[in-house]
Amino acid sequence: MFWTTPTDEKIVIPPSCNHTSTDAERAAERKRLKRLIAANGLLRRRKADLTTAIDGFERESEAAVARHKTETTTIRDRLAEIEEAVVDAMADGRPANAKLEAEREKLLAKLGDLTSTLERTVEDVKSRTKPLREERAAVQAKMATPEVLDNQLIATAPPELQQKGTALNRVGTTLDTYCKSIDSKRKELKESIASAVEPGRTLLAWRLGNWDQEADLVGKMLVDVRLAAAENRREMLTL
Repeated sequence: MFWTTPTDEKIVIPPSCNHTSTDAERAAERKRLKRLIAANGLLRRRKADLTTAIDGFERESEAAVARHKTETTTIRDRLAEIEEAVVDAMADGRPANAKLEAEREKLLAKLGDLTSTLERTVEDVKSRTKPLREERAAVQAKMATPEVLDNQLIATAPPELQQKGTALNRVGTTLDTYCKSIDSKRKELKESIASAVEPGRTLLAWRLGNWDQEADLVGKMLVDVRLAAAENRREMLTL
């Protein structure tokens, strides 16, 4: 059964207030937005819980695959040893070793059992995660983009908070874009360092170090801006 909002409807963003809105209209708009933001927060947390559950099942499947690989590799290695012994016996004109033949049959049966067990585990994980994925998709469809809600809330705020919120969002967007650009440069440099030779390797490593410092600095600035934006948002929500 899908988790739903109280109304079981997708969150609809109301139009932003224009400059001719009265204080009462802005207050009413802000009240509606508070409810939307609260509902969106519940949806976001539910999505995170579903993702955590899905990831847990997927790790279970990955662990089963890893165990299967380890166990089957050991069995195949032993089968190869038995096959080599059988071939040597045939070359020497000796009769087949009944003990080795019996062991080979047991190992082949175990190999089949392990494969069947893995297939059942993978299918079980798929069947258990399917409803979770469907619910997550349904939750995502109901969610509103946080930035859109934030901009709507800012539009209902007094001029001072409105200007502050707009400025913080603009700076945050700029810093976030710059962070992504830095990450891209760092990735390119790491790839270049992996195949570089001296003295170019040292130069690339020095450049990477500079970008690492820049990433740390910009990252801290972005955190500060987001904290300030969150505080401004809380102030608007208390109006």
